[in-house]
This record gives sequence, C-alpha cells and structure tokens, in this order.
Amino acid sequence: MRTIGVVNELHNELKARASVVSQVEATVDELNQTVSSQSVSIEELKLNLQQLSHHVERLSASDPAIKMYTKAAQMVDAGESVDEIMQACGLPRAEVEVLASMRKT
Repeated sequence: MRTIGVVNELHNELKARASVVSQVEATVDELNQTVSSQSVSIEELKLNLQQLSHHVERLSASDPAIKMYTKAAQMVDAGESVDEIMQACGLPRAEVEVLASMRKT
C-alpha cells in the first residue's frame, strides 16, 4: 500500500513538472516569435537608415549651401582653425564657431 502511495505521489509530481515544462516551452516559443519579429524590424530599420543616408549624401552633393557646411564640418573634424574654415567656405565667424562647438561635443 505504501508503495502505491509513493508511486501516486511520483506520478503527480511528474504531471506537475510536465505542466511546468509545457509552460516553459510555450514561453520559449513566444520569445522566439518576438525575437524573430524584432529581427525583421531591425533589418527594416537598417534599410531605412541606409536609404536616408544615401538621400542625405545626394542632397549634400547637390545643394551648394549644404556642400559649404559639409566642407566646414569636415574641416572642423580635421582640426582646421576658424579663420581657415571662414576663408575656405565663406562662412561668417559666428557660424563657424557654432559649428565647431557642436562638432566637438
């Protein structure tokens, strides 16, 4: 009789653990679906970012004002002086100084 009780307890324990395993598997499936969905979203965002980057490059190449500021930003990054940037780009000192302070932060 005692062995039957132990067997029943083990059986009940096994059923409880199987239920927990089933819940864990369901949670893992949900997480896998979420990760898959997020991966797709990330890839879409990467594509959008590439498209925006190309669009900005095209605009930079076609608009003289943007060209001037792009060149000034590159000169700031290269460590050129405010006076050199003003001469090369035809920008006022205040604009060059603002650009320089923005690029250095």
